[in-house]
Amino acid sequence: MEELSLGVHCETDQLCCLFPNLFQQTLCLEMMLESGLDLMGGLKQLRILNVSRMAHRIGVTELQWMRTQWPRLHTVLGLLRVANSSHSKVSTGMPISTNMSMMLTATATEEKESNEEAKESEKRVLEWVKGNFSSLAFT
Repeated sequence: MEELSLGVHCETDQLCCLFPNLFQQTLCLEMMLESGLDLMGGLKQLRILNVSRMAHRIGVTELQWMRTQWPRLHTVLGLLRVANSSHSKVSTGMPISTNMSMMLTATATEEKESNEEAKESEKRVLEWVKGNFSSLAFT
């Protein structure tokens, strides 16, 4: 297998472009060694990995593993979740109850904290790729 596409292709789907948050896979493979990524070690011919719009947790450890286990890998689509995510909210114009408003505020705060952690993780990933896997193309 030369290409493994697990992610959602939104570039050609108009609904996905209009409502990008609806097309984020949250119940998916984490793509971490701790959760079984190493079981995919036999994909020695893999050249392209698409994890677009997946809530993956690929970090430096996983990229190091991919580099050794998948020597032909040259492209990872969707590697940068934070940079590629669209956090635009679609307004319905409908009134929101106080309880719903409080829930949305709490969720937004949690998302912000989680987003900060993800940004730091992606910064480490970018630094590692730049210094150790510069031939890798990614989005």
